Amino acid sequence: MELSYTMVAEARGQRVLWFRMFGSYQGEWLLLSRDEDLYYLWRDSYGSCSGCDALQGHFDYSGDDLTPESPKVQEFIANYSPFLEMRPEAALGIAEREENLLAVLPRNRREWYDRDWDNVAVGYQLALIVKKEEGAISAAEILELDNQEIRREAIERFGAERFISDLDPRFIDQEGGDVLYRLPPTTHSQGADFAFLYLQDPSTERRYVLRVDPSHETVRAARAASFGIPEDRFMLAQET
Repeated sequence: MELSYTMVAEARGQRVLWFRMFGSYQGEWLLLSRDEDLYYLWRDSYGSCSGCDALQGHFDYSGDDLTPESPKVQEFIANYSPFLEMRPEAALGIAEREENLLAVLPRNRREWYDRDWDNVAVGYQLALIVKKEEGAISAAEILELDNQEIRREAIERFGAERFISDLDPRFIDQEGGDVLYRLPPTTHSQGADFAFLYLQDPSTERRYVLRVDPSHETVRAARAASFGIPEDRFMLAQET
């Protein structure tokens, strides 16, 4: 088992949907998880050493051979309880009405903030994830999910053909199974066109949506830029 605060949910048989640590050497963490019946929000603080971090202090930096049933794991998670539990219909209602899963909390409990993520951005991502889980997310909202793997899962559940059809993006270029599309500016593209690569993993058939610079006109240029190299130096030697 990974040595992470996510174990407070995982060791209870819950599926982790979203986890983020706010701050630098110390700060707060926030976790969204679910089981068959409920969604759960968890929170606590963390530090940088065994003297100021509960996880490191309890496990002495090592998570080797730990399982959810390990007495040491069970002892650790016994000190944690979710601060918010929601039935799926309630969580979805909040997500659709407020577009922010943290909107139901008292203002003094909305403390998760760092340079790149404020409470509105955090709550909106949580709301999008609930919509994805409940099959109520739109194609445009899928693009706004910040986690690529969650976005891939959402597209897979939504249906790739339906996803492209609903977005109706402008075709720019194609190379093999990878396609470059462009959309008009969205609320999250700061007035610029929204361009994305629709990538196919040849080994698993998974599809990925990767946002790219809208100035790119070819799949090759966009893929090269995603690796931080010039197009003329980009060569795919072997796909593994």
